[in-house]
Amino acid sequence: MSIEERYRKIEELLYTKHSQIKKNGVENFKKVLKKFSNPHKKIGKVIHITGTNGKGSVSYITMSLLRTLGYNVALYTSPHVNSLTERIQINGSYIPLKDFVEIFDSIYDEVKDLSFFEIMTLMAFLYFCDRVDYSVIEVGIGGMYDTTNVFEDTMLCFITSVSIDHTDILGSTVKDIAIQKAGIIKKNSLCVFPHSLNQQAKEIIIDKSACIGARFLEVCEYFDIERFDDKNLRVSLRSKDNKYFFETNLLGIKQLLNFSMVVKAFEKLGYDITNDILKKSFAYIPLNCRFEMIRKTIDGHQNLFILDGAHNLEAFFGFIENLRFFKIRDPLLIFAILSTKKYTDIAELIVNSHIFKKVVVTDIKNPKKENSYVIANILQSKSKDIDVTVIDDLSFALRYSVKHYDNICVCGSFYLASDALKIIKTL
Repeated sequence: MSIEERYRKIEELLYTKHSQIKKNGVENFKKVLKKFSNPHKKIGKVIHITGTNGKGSVSYITMSLLRTLGYNVALYTSPHVNSLTERIQINGSYIPLKDFVEIFDSIYDEVKDLSFFEIMTLMAFLYFCDRVDYSVIEVGIGGMYDTTNVFEDTMLCFITSVSIDHTDILGSTVKDIAIQKAGIIKKNSLCVFPHSLNQQAKEIIIDKSACIGARFLEVCEYFDIERFDDKNLRVSLRSKDNKYFFETNLLGIKQLLNFSMVVKAFEKLGYDITNDILKKSFAYIPLNCRFEMIRKTIDGHQNLFILDGAHNLEAFFGFIENLRFFKIRDPLLIFAILSTKKYTDIAELIVNSHIFKKVVVTDIKNPKKENSYVIANILQSKSKDIDVTVIDDLSFALRYSVKHYDNICVCGSFYLASDALKIIKTL
């Protein structure tokens, strides 16, 4: 069997364990790590990142900055868009299939009862062990009881946002969720959070920091968008004090705050940050499906695709804000969502935004998907001004859309956006 074939078999096996979320607990996972000589203690300085939204962007921005500063940097992130190996990276390169297969085969007999995320996390730590100066570790869900929360000390943590999501695991109030996310704060670390955070969430984070002897830094939006290059799909950012200016491919207006948190955190920690370093760090960040724009000429006609993994109310509100800011005219929306999300509230936001005249509801390849006809009926019940169509096959939905609309948005789930990205490449 080739490495590629073995990898596919492992991938299939891992996906069967996807439903075992939070099954075993952090303390049990620590015992597993001990069996493997505690690899999480040998992965350099740890930067731990949580947040309802924005943690993926902050993870990639942090990795990019550290790489430009000359360090070897590990990144552990989720979900993936292009490949399962995307979750485990060193210096921006995905773990090679050969290493993925070898690590999995060497541990599986001892970890058969672990969940998908636990196995992936163990594999990441084993791959990073003794190879990097820094590890940027993104929380899976929440913080306090997340599989990644096994570190005794971290250098830095980010809490990027706190809003309602994953209520079955984290609790139903902002207070509950903030307590969970504050669970990653460690003694002597610096905890960074945005000024825009809910006041109650801020107080919980500040109290936790004071209680355990951590520093905290509240960050306001430090950058403005100076120019949008419509041709090359890039933005020029400038700091409010004119100290820094750079171009980047990350377009969303929420990225201003994400860049601000990372730059201010490393300034606070005493790193030598210059404008040239930021220009080099942020010129291109390989992050997909975060208000990602793609231009493509199909059958002689130019289309603009906008892909976004927004899957909760806060993220979808940001998506709508972006469409307004970047003046996206008369867009069609291809939409699908998981049944675990507050899709009725999101449907209301779609309707009340008055941006979309046409919505195509499609299907997601995920057992937790919500029925497309249920979503379509909700949208139609809330507005007679939106034309709603169900096309379950995403490839057909995209092909239908490009024939009728110039601007096509795909939003509602990372599963949806990532599948759409693969299809768009073939159109």
